[in-house]
Amino acid sequence: MLEQELQSLLEKEIEVLEELNKVSLLKKEALLNDDLNSLEEIVLTEERLSQSLKKIDDACSPQVQFFLTENPYNISSTIKDLLIKLRHSALNLRLTNQFNQELLKDSINIIHLMLNSITDGETEDNNTYSSAGKIVKNKATKSLLDFKG
Repeated sequence: MLEQELQSLLEKEIEVLEELNKVSLLKKEALLNDDLNSLEEIVLTEERLSQSLKKIDDACSPQVQFFLTENPYNISSTIKDLLIKLRHSALNLRLTNQFNQELLKDSINIIHLMLNSITDGETEDNNTYSSAGKIVKNKATKSLLDFKG
């Protein structure tokens, strides 16, 4: 009876993980194509699925621990296969999410670069080169946009 309940929970967890994997791949495409409208919907779907996964995992973890500590060698092949599939799905999700995180970091760096090129950047000094090729520190601000409060 306990084994059937565990099997059902593992199957639900794998189902949610696979759905998260699909959503993660959609997120990757949206990030690569700068599709902000789709990205917003994808993030909301991800949050909903993550909450669902947490509930299932909270119910499933104690049972998995029980089976692993009580009779680690008597686990049925079905449960072992489900645990292997669960690990595989979780690994795929982690790898896709790491790639998506790198894409987001790149986007933020590009935005930061663009803002620095439009404004003075992060320092108050505005360094320019003299005709002799030496750096001349200039306190005057030279930005493309004139910000007046």
